[in-house]
Amino acid sequence: IQPGISAGRLFTSGPGSYILEDYNVWSNHEPIVETCRLIPWIDGFQFFSYGSWKDRNYWSSAGNSFFNLKAKIRPISVNSYNSDIPPTLILTPIDSLTHDITVVPSDPGQNAWFILYRSAGEELDPDQAEVVDIHFSNEPFTIRTGFQAFQDSILLYGATQADRFWSETILSSVIIASTVPIPDEPNLYQNYPNPFNYKTTIPYSVPYPTQIEIEVISLLGEHVATLVNQNEIPGYNHIQWNGKNRNGFECASGIYLVQMKIGSDVKISRKICLIK
Repeated sequence: IQPGISAGRLFTSGPGSYILEDYNVWSNHEPIVETCRLIPWIDGFQFFSYGSWKDRNYWSSAGNSFFNLKAKIRPISVNSYNSDIPPTLILTPIDSLTHDITVVPSDPGQNAWFILYRSAGEELDPDQAEVVDIHFSNEPFTIRTGFQAFQDSILLYGATQADRFWSETILSSVIIASTVPIPDEPNLYQNYPNPFNYKTTIPYSVPYPTQIEIEVISLLGEHVATLVNQNEIPGYNHIQWNGKNRNGFECASGIYLVQMKIGSDVKISRKICLIK
């Protein structure tokens, strides 16, 4: 099989389930699958059941354990003819926990696979995100999904379009579902307490996933300390400053500026007063 592996062909692997049944080691299905997943050239699984899966009602058992996640096929890029234009996503809230995600194809005249991704993190990476649905169509379709529990949470959704060789477009624009209010615009709020002599809390908000930096500078424009420098998910947040500079030394009493930079475009500043 080495020539096929070198050519990038797709391979599946799996034993005859009747053998596992004959030797009374039926429970070995899961470790076999997990071991095969460590082999880079294996792309999927097949089990010759000869009715044994049906007899044991194993479809639901496997589907709720080692086959409980949706997965896509590895692309065979040499044969790709996929469009560069990703689909469009529309989010429609149903209630506080439920929402509809509508996927609109970029080319209604072309049947294609559509892969809907979800992430509860600060960004959505198709290589790491959960696959919510894989759908074959040339028409818009809607998936109803939502949050799993009553808790403050944000979910990011994105989709790609794949051709018959599973070559995907770039990710669509990311849409956001949230159980918490999302601000309309970025903001840096006044710190509290102000003046302060030990530590102060600086609230801020961002309306979309983005890189932000919050730093303290002197009135002469000198850098004092960096408080935040990371990707942020939408919502309200806060950071504390203990009145020390970037080297850990206490700053002198006086007026300082807290500045928030959002991407490369937006800058917001607030004056704060440190008293020793």
